Order: sequence, then C-alpha cells, then structure tokens
Amino acid sequence: MRKKMYYKDTYKGYPIKCETNYPCYAAILSKLFEVIQVSKNKYTRPIGFHVRYRLHDSTDGRIVTDKINKYFKNTKAGRKKPNTFKPYWIKVSELDPDQDGSHQHMAIVIDGKKATKLSLHCFFSDLMKRGYLDNYLIIPAKEKTYASGVNLGDEKGVSYFFHWLSYIAKVNSKEFISQTYSSARLN
Repeated sequence: MRKKMYYKDTYKGYPIKCETNYPCYAAILSKLFEVIQVSKNKYTRPIGFHVRYRLHDSTDGRIVTDKINKYFKNTKAGRKKPNTFKPYWIKVSELDPDQDGSHQHMAIVIDGKKATKLSLHCFFSDLMKRGYLDNYLIIPAKEKTYASGVNLGDEKGVSYFFHWLSYIAKVNSKEFISQTYSSARLN
C-alpha cells in the first residue's frame, strides 16, 4: 500500500478539504471518489451519509462492514420495502486524542429507493445493543437540503458530498497501516 499524499484543494475537478498544510492520502480520496461514481451508476436514487462510530474494546473492525453488507442484502420480514441491495462504503480508522481516541468514519451510499436514514439508525443501534459499538453518530450535513442524506443523483450533491467527506482522507490523526482504510467491493 502506497502512502502517497495529496496537497491540492481540488480532485478531479471537485473542491476538497485539502491543501499544502493539510494533506490527504491520495488512495483514500481515490476510493471515496470511486464509491460515489459507482453508486451513481448502480442505484436508482443514491443517497450518501457520514457515520462516525467507536468500536467496543474487543470488537474486530471488520464486524461492522460484514454486518452492514448482510443487513442490506438480506430481505427482512415485516419491512415495507425489502432492502436487497449492496451498499457502497469506505471506512477509515482515525487516532485522534482530541475526539476520544480511536474511532472510525464511514462514508456510505445506499439506494434511497430501498432504504433511508432510519435504516442506518436501526442498523447501528442494533450493533450498540449487541455490544459491538460504544457509540455512533450519523453526522448530519450542514446544508438543510441534505438533512435526510445527500442526493448523489445530481452534480451539486456529488460535489457537496465529496467535499464534505474528503476530510476523512486527512493525513494528520492517522497511522497509515494496512488497515487504515477499507471499502466495499465495487463490482
């Protein structure tokens, strides 16, 4: 895994939260961009979210990503709309003593035709009840238009989401190791 840093304030024509004094990892920016582009092509109504969570001490970080894939792929009894799609996500580990130590950020895109923000709350609250997480927060977008998730079906939404989530690629607060980031399979 390469540790190439990126210092520009735009990436593929989109503004990002990166600059000379605030570099980002190019690999994470590239994967975030790819997640957005693939979801735009595969979903009827792609909606993006930012989730921050802290794992319980003994929890393996892969449990969250494994369970989120199964949660949205499997049909659940009693749901009005069966969630039978593959969510696209990128997860980044962060070591930040100013924000309660080690935690995870996830940029996740779901098919808004089959699931909503409430689906994400149900999923993460279930993980807390089962003891996998200490806490979680679905971070709301600052722009009120995107209170129910960022619509990635239009260029304005893509630009907003990519700029907003580009900070998860920041170099400071990360020890770049093999598990610094991971993402959903995009095929």
